[in-house]
Amino acid sequence: MYCKDYGISLGDETYTVILNAACTELQNTELGNFLRFVKTGEATNPFTNELLNEVTNVKHTKKWEVEYMTLLMRDKENRKEERKIFARLIMAIPQDSDDYNLALTSSDDEAIIKALYKKYGVDEESQDDN
Repeated sequence: MYCKDYGISLGDETYTVILNAACTELQNTELGNFLRFVKTGEATNPFTNELLNEVTNVKHTKKWEVEYMTLLMRDKENRKEERKIFARLIMAIPQDSDDYNLALTSSDDEAIIKALYKKYGVDEESQDDN
């Protein structure tokens, strides 16, 4: 099966499509060629050949390497900051409450976590607690 609607809602009014790069039903189609390229890196038509050229250029461009590393470092710092803020939330919620279990099991659900931040007065902004 190459396409299935799982009804996944991300809460941002977008439509999410998840494609199976191992799909064989689409071989010899534009989408099939693209999926094969994603899976193997093998260019089989002009479009995937153009993608391969761009990927190769990016891999060999110092500017892109520096930009990627900068983004990687920023993302790492952001995750560290998010963990600190989440830890403050967990400490603010009584351990015997349903909210405590909700926070632990819904840590990937931004809407729930934001509601808990608000409910327990945890500031989502960075607070330096070194």
